Amino acid sequence: MPKFSLLSWVLLLALGWASSLPGLQAQICTPDPAYTTPGTYPATIPAGCVGTPYETTITVVVPVDTFISSPFPVTVPFDSVVINGILGVPAGISYACAQPNCTFPGGSSGCVLVSGTPTTAGSYDVDIVATYYVTLFGSPFTFVDTAFDYYTLEVLGGVTASVTTSPASCGGSDGSATITPTSGVAPFSYLWDTGDTTATVSGLAASLYLATVTDSNGCSVDIQVNVPNAGSPPVIDTTAAISWSGCAEDDGGQIMPAVSGGTGAYSYAWSSGDTTAMLDNLPAGTYNLTVTDTLGCASSASFQVDAPATLTASLDATTDALCYGDANGTAIGLATGGLPPYAYSWNSDPVQTGQIADLLPAGDYVLTVTDSLGCVKTKPFTINQPDSLGVTFAVTDASGPSNADGQIVATAFGGIGGYSYDWSTGATGDTLSDLLFGTYVVTVEDVNGCTVTDSVFVSSPISSLSPLQGIQMARVYPNPAHTQVVLEMELDQ
Repeated sequence: MPKFSLLSWVLLLALGWASSLPGLQAQICTPDPAYTTPGTYPATIPAGCVGTPYETTITVVVPVDTFISSPFPVTVPFDSVVINGILGVPAGISYACAQPNCTFPGGSSGCVLVSGTPTTAGSYDVDIVATYYVTLFGSPFTFVDTAFDYYTLEVLGGVTASVTTSPASCGGSDGSATITPTSGVAPFSYLWDTGDTTATVSGLAASLYLATVTDSNGCSVDIQVNVPNAGSPPVIDTTAAISWSGCAEDDGGQIMPAVSGGTGAYSYAWSSGDTTAMLDNLPAGTYNLTVTDTLGCASSASFQVDAPATLTASLDATTDALCYGDANGTAIGLATGGLPPYAYSWNSDPVQTGQIADLLPAGDYVLTVTDSLGCVKTKPFTINQPDSLGVTFAVTDASGPSNADGQIVATAFGGIGGYSYDWSTGATGDTLSDLLFGTYVVTVEDVNGCTVTDSVFVSSPISSLSPLQGIQMARVYPNPAHTQVVLEMELDQ
């Protein structure tokens, strides 16, 4: 390979620019297998741009041998080429060889990864320093100790740009952004991460965007574009905003929403037509609210106002008085709806409180129920009692004072029924037979245990009465009497 061809390759090693991350020189490149003829490839490298990273791989195919014309012509094996240094390299440029110590053996293919980000535009004279080795008598021999070559490299000015934005309003997508190049060579092209390819993009939501601006030289710059939010809509908190005071029949609803966020003061518009922040004295129903801030950002919410269940007062059970004139009736109140707890009041004498009223005589009563909201309901009711228990008699008198042929048939009435009879004779049942004249007493009891006691007289006719003599005392009763009387006398003997 001619010397200057190899030096040209070395120059390209030093001055080619490639897109790179920090520390890229530690990476290893791969020779391009398309190149097999000794030489350096590619033949030219495009100029770089200030502020734009570049990356390129230089492939070198080192010859197996070389021809030396003096002091006598001879072809000798090529041992290696070693890059000793690069002078005048533009700031931001570095290189790294795939082979250790940038030594490229004869007959091999190698590469150099050139990387950097130029920082200053201009023309640079670069000096490449290399040593050539050939093999003589089985050992490396310096063919060219210090080789120099001079090249002029151009670093083009980079691209810079400014950005103006119009904010998106109320969390919408009406923002815009415009990129204006401030350096570089026109015309410029644009590529946004939204897919847009114009300098100005509209219809943007508040967010961070990335755009790449490229000039006619191929230099580019990435621009971050922040579209701000001109204002977010208010936030309406509907939790714990609804309450009710008063009874179910009242307009006791109240809505007090908590509003936050947005900008400035709020205006309120209710579906009821009201424009205040709070609504009260509401009947049950659905109410819609729209809150707007000073920027015109608006939010809406719906509120359902429910009235409590209507308070009712009723009786779970009542027990009538057992017997006529007793005071042993009972009543159990039952309250539903409204807002517990409930208070009970009975208009008995004396007044009773509590859910159960007892010791009630027959009569008309009223239960009054009050809930914790002060709502009141009443329930009238009646404690009944059976009719007064009584007994009537059908009497068959005895035929004579000493004749036991009288009879009594008792008939009970009133009470509940299921009567039993208990006579002063010890007999039971409603009929007594074979009776002498005299007084008999009966107690009648119904199924409730109510009782009544009455007496009846079985009389006997008197066939004759001797003159009244020897009579100590005489008694006639009852007095007055309507159907029969009893005559009792005390005689001397």
